[in-house]
Amino acid sequence: MTNKTANDTTDDATNRTTGGTATRATGGTAARTTDGTASRATGGTADDAAIRTTGGTADGTASRTTDGTTTRTTGGTTTRTTDGTADGTTSRATGGTAGGAAIRTTDGTAGDAAIRTTGDARGYATSDAVSGTTSGTVTVLVTGATGRVGSRVAEAARVAGHEVRAAARSGPVLFDWNDPATWADALRGADAAFLAHQPDVGAPGAAEAVGAFARRAGELGVRHLVLLSARGEHQALATEDALAGAGVRWTVVRAAWFAQNFSEGPMADGMRERGGLVFPSGEVLEPFIDVRDIADVVLAVLGAGERYAGRVLEVSGGRLLSFRDAVAEISGAGGREFTYAPVSAVEYGAVLREIGTPEGEVEFLIDLFETNLDGRNAYVSDGVREVLGRGPREFVDFVHEAVAAGTWKQ
Repeated sequence: MTNKTANDTTDDATNRTTGGTATRATGGTAARTTDGTASRATGGTADDAAIRTTGGTADGTASRTTDGTTTRTTGGTTTRTTDGTADGTTSRATGGTAGGAAIRTTDGTAGDAAIRTTGDARGYATSDAVSGTTSGTVTVLVTGATGRVGSRVAEAARVAGHEVRAAARSGPVLFDWNDPATWADALRGADAAFLAHQPDVGAPGAAEAVGAFARRAGELGVRHLVLLSARGEHQALATEDALAGAGVRWTVVRAAWFAQNFSEGPMADGMRERGGLVFPSGEVLEPFIDVRDIADVVLAVLGAGERYAGRVLEVSGGRLLSFRDAVAEISGAGGREFTYAPVSAVEYGAVLREIGTPEGEVEFLIDLFETNLDGRNAYVSDGVREVLGRGPREFVDFVHEAVAAGTWKQ
C-alpha cells in the first residue's frame, strides 16, 4: 500500500497515503460510477514502513447485524439495525452514541460497542471498551510499533488504558512478518491486533503472510483485526481479501499519505540534509492525513464491537495539497526555504538502487509510484468524521507543531 523512499530501512521505513471513499476496481484505477455504486479501485497498506499512495472504495463490503444476518453496501458504507434489517442509513440503538458513531446492541445497551472519544492532553481520543470485554480494558497487539502509525496506535491504546504489546523485529515483543515462528507468542492472550505489514501491504508475499497470520490469530482467540491499508493501491487488494477470508472479525483502514512523512523518515531526512524534496509525485493533489487521526480511528474501531466489522474505512485530511504546496507551507512556517524537485518513478528508482535497496523492492516501488501517483487520490474522504464525529486535524497545524519542535532544523 505504501511506497518506500530512499534510506527507508527501519520498521518505520514507509510512508503512506490514502483517504477517500472505498472503491475497488480490478484495473488499479479508482473509478466511481454515476449511480452511486462503488467500483473497486485500489487500496493497500504498508505497515508504517513504506510511503503510500492510494485511492478507491470498497463496494459490497459485508456488514454483520446483531442477529447474524449480513447486509451489503455500496461505497463501503455499512448499515446495521438491531433486527438484522438494513435501511440504507446508519441505525442507532438506544444505548447512545460514541464519538459521533452509532452504538448498536440488541437490547439498547452500550455493550461492547461503547466508546467515548474524550481526548487527552496529547491529542489522542480515548476509548473505554474494546471488543466486548467487561473490564473496559483489553490487550492490543500492535505490529510495526516503531513506525509512524504503529507507534501512535500503541500510544493511543496506552492513553485509553489498554494493555499494549508493541511488536517489532527487535524489543521485548519480537515479531517479524517473514518469520511465522514469532507470531504465536506475540498473539497469545491478545484480544485485538493492529496489522501494519512491512515493507508494504501490497508487496509480494504480503497477502499470503497476512492471511496466514489472521488465521493463526483466530485460532488463538483474537477477536478483531484492523489492517492498515492505502487508497488506490491495487497491489494491496489481495492482502485485504486475504484478511477478509480468514474467518476473524476484521476492518480495513485505508489512509491517505501521512503528513508525518514530511517530518519523519527519509523524506524529512532529505529535506533537512539537502534543503528540498526530490520525489516522483509530480503536481498531483493529496489530502495528507495526520497519523494521530489514523490512530484515533483504529482505537475507535476496536472499541465499537461489530459496528465496523467487515468494513473498509477510508481516511484522509480535509484539504487537497500538492507536494509542492506542502513544501511551500513548511517553508513559510519554518523560516527556512525548501525546494521541490519532481522526478520520474524510474529516476527515483535509480536513487533507491544507489542506497542499496534490493532490486526486487525497487521494481515493486517503481510500479507503485507509477500507478498510485497519477492523481487518482485527489479527493477527500470522510472516514475520520464518520468514526470520530469530528473533522481531521489540519495540515497547517501539523506544520506549526513540527516547526516548534525543531523538526526541519539542520
